[in-house]
Amino acid sequence: MEQPVGAHEAAPCIDFRGLGGDVFLLQLGNLALTILTLGIYRFWGKTRVRRFLWRNTLLDGDPLEYRGTGLELFVGALLAILLISVPLGLVSVVLPAFVGRGSPALVITQGILLLLIYYLVGVGMYRSWRYILSRTAWRGIRGGMTEQGWRFGLYHFGLLMAQMFSLGFLTPWVGVRRWNRLTRDMRIGSLPLFADAHSRPIYGRFLIVWVAMIVLLVLFGVLLFATVDLPTEGPPSLTQILVLIVSIYGGLAVIGFIGAMLFARYHAAFLHETYGATRLGETMRLRFDVRGREVALFYLVNFALVAFTMGLGTLLLPWRHWAFHARRIVIDGAFDPTTMRQTDLVGPGQGEGIADAFDIAPF
Repeated sequence: MEQPVGAHEAAPCIDFRGLGGDVFLLQLGNLALTILTLGIYRFWGKTRVRRFLWRNTLLDGDPLEYRGTGLELFVGALLAILLISVPLGLVSVVLPAFVGRGSPALVITQGILLLLIYYLVGVGMYRSWRYILSRTAWRGIRGGMTEQGWRFGLYHFGLLMAQMFSLGFLTPWVGVRRWNRLTRDMRIGSLPLFADAHSRPIYGRFLIVWVAMIVLLVLFGVLLFATVDLPTEGPPSLTQILVLIVSIYGGLAVIGFIGAMLFARYHAAFLHETYGATRLGETMRLRFDVRGREVALFYLVNFALVAFTMGLGTLLLPWRHWAFHARRIVIDGAFDPTTMRQTDLVGPGQGEGIADAFDIAPF
């Protein structure tokens, strides 16, 4: 049934009012119940967090509504286990007994399984967005995706292969192509989305990261080889082994920190380009106002929350990720709600099982 929304001429504004303390207390309760139920409650806990985030996000003064259930997520996870995890696990365990370890047939089969997993990651990504959008409503109008994700899995697989074989050089191109492809299938009610982002404006910042990481890794390898003194004959002593381990992990930690700070500037440019190239219908366009130092600070706080709380700060990460985006997305242009109707797209009957199996659900 078609369902118009109230009249409004200006673009709707986004306001997020959820407090971190409330999420933390909610997550503590979820954690306790998840432990008591041997992990089963986590699907209902995820649903509670999503409902909190959605209802505290106001679009044009009215809150979003999350209509998903823990049971749907649980059923989706069971299906993923039965149809994907168990068959892949059985093949991985049983096959070596028949063809012999190290045989060409085993190597080829394992390679095929790995490629299948890469394909399923893309399918899971698409179906996760399809489920979330179908369970998201605003003023009674829900979202959806136009396909089921199987073709996107092939598309994502091709992008991933290009990224891997280019040693990461094509990362910006892959990122914007994936964004454009996902966005074109999204709907908010009858309102279509479209993105025409390009990688050229952001490639310069990415090349700084890419070249810097190669140089730093090469220098690290040279310094490690030149400074670590290992015996040429006989096994190394325990002290020498500890020095080598500390040197490797310490050096990689420093390189990782430098890389993250450089990557923050690229990530800010990527968000600015992709959101800015996204249109809602014929009259509205998104905008994402963020700077490199804000992204860097976001990374640092997330790291500190996890590292200095013995992992307990992980409970706040979904809220931080949602708030970071919701508080910076701006909608520009005129909004004519009389043209917006309920979608006729059919949503999935169960939750995002594949995305849950690979831990790639967006929230």
